[in-house]
Amino acid sequence: MTLYAKRDDMTADLLGGNKVRALELLLARLGPDDVILTIGSEGSSHALSVARYGARLGAQVEIVTWPQPMHEVAHATAARIREFATVFAATSPVEAYLRAMLRRLRPARRWIPAG
Repeated sequence: MTLYAKRDDMTADLLGGNKVRALELLLARLGPDDVILTIGSEGSSHALSVARYGARLGAQVEIVTWPQPMHEVAHATAARIREFATVFAATSPVEAYLRAMLRRLRPARRWIPAG
């Protein structure tokens, strides 16, 4: 019997895990003239993954965030998100979704659902 184990931390060179597998399809054919938009809490690993991979592909990345209880890792994640994306801060998840929906109406926005 052969047993295979998948290491999510080894699936990608920038950030590993299941977020990368989902983004592989969502960011397919993304180019330097594209703008991608997503939402997440201030220290969201989803937002960081979208920001990092979108920037690596040359796209402009916009993220609408909402507050969360912050700790050392969340602060570090929020700082890294701001390195790769334009961040629009909302006061709640509801406001973040509304602001994101309005931004989606602008031309050439590719929506990445929250993950």
